[in-house]
Amino acid sequence: MSLGADVAAALPFFREQAISRMSESFRIFEVTGRTADPENDLREVDVETDRYVGIGRLVFRSSVVSDVSVASQLVASQGARIDLPAGTSGIRRDMVAVVTDSTADVTLIGRRFRVEGMPSAGQTTAARYQVVEVT
Repeated sequence: MSLGADVAAALPFFREQAISRMSESFRIFEVTGRTADPENDLREVDVETDRYVGIGRLVFRSSVVSDVSVASQLVASQGARIDLPAGTSGIRRDMVAVVTDSTADVTLIGRRFRVEGMPSAGQTTAARYQVVEVT
């Protein structure tokens, strides 16, 4: 037996384990247009089209928040990623992910993130998307 075959045989088990750690729920959408605001017809609002609704895991790569200079302004930055079940597709850069529930930390609910990077590996236990928090 080869290492590749061993990894392939073990992947279903490890993917189940990764899913067992996904304590958040997400709504990931993209803006697909504009429409009249139903509450105020004098303005328009974004049309949001869901691309993923389901479980995931929010991971901050570091507990350290660093100050970054952007266009002569100091901005606090903390790297994050969202792990979704392996094989999740249809998510692209610039989509927005909103935490809709969390069994691990209710203070995460409502936080919004923009997808910045795409998964790019095979034989993984989860689809890992690099994200940046937006306000």
